[in-house]
Amino acid sequence: MKRQLNIFVMSFVMFLFLTSCAGTGDWTYPLPNNYEVWHIHSEEILIKCVNAENESDKIPSFVKEFSYNERYVFSRNIKDIRNNNIFEEVYYALDTQEKQAYGPFDSIEELKKQADEWGVEIPQKWYRTSPDPNIYK
Repeated sequence: MKRQLNIFVMSFVMFLFLTSCAGTGDWTYPLPNNYEVWHIHSEEILIKCVNAENESDKIPSFVKEFSYNERYVFSRNIKDIRNNNIFEEVYYALDTQEKQAYGPFDSIEELKKQADEWGVEIPQKWYRTSPDPNIYK
């Protein structure tokens, strides 16, 4: 009986340990040209090149939603998640071939102007970063 209780307690402790480890909710989502959306933790979700050489080719945190085609990535970001101001949004555009990010833009209209300069339309489908967008594949 004592042995069964020890096994139960050890199993329970291992379960708690394994389900509460940092990083268990982290994920990545693949984008064109070796870019990914990275969910690092609850306050940091960004878009960057997997083998980035500089900081000019990433979209900073906190990415709330993103949309993309074979070359361009567009994002809707919360301007400052740490101050819990979830209503103040900014937008970014990323040319994954030229490895250059543009923004922040204060409105979706400004983001559309950037897309118009490139001669593309912003894709209709947007992926939310919460929950993990990989579940919709």
